[in-house]
Amino acid sequence: VEACAAVVGLPVLPKHTRKFLLKSDPLASVFSQNGVRTSTFRATKTFLKHAPQRDTSMSYALPQSPSSYSNHAYVRKRISEEGSDSYQYSEVIFDGNERHERKRRISKREYELYLRDADPERSPVEQSRLHFLY
Repeated sequence: VEACAAVVGLPVLPKHTRKFLLKSDPLASVFSQNGVRTSTFRATKTFLKHAPQRDTSMSYALPQSPSSYSNHAYVRKRISEEGSDSYQYSEVIFDGNERHERKRRISKREYELYLRDADPERSPVEQSRLHFLY
């Protein structure tokens, strides 16, 4: 969205997300008893051996100087509490103090192909997230 807005000259609003690391696993019943609706999902992030290249189709959204950033890419599998899966490919590029991230949804087949390029020196990251619905 930000890349499209930049191309057509629209302002981009900052995205604010609040995340908290909990000391213990909260009981869903505690929230539901108090009228707080929640949703949970699990995610696995697998880092890839090959970093993204600058000559991608969205290169206009990247920094101009290639010398000062470090790239990485990963794929993510998200499983909701209903059991539905979704898959995502992400590229992250650091330019000085700025972090540029591009994400796109991918199919299960693409996800499995990307897993063949998993970085053996980096362990997959397993996450469990609890969302408060409002």
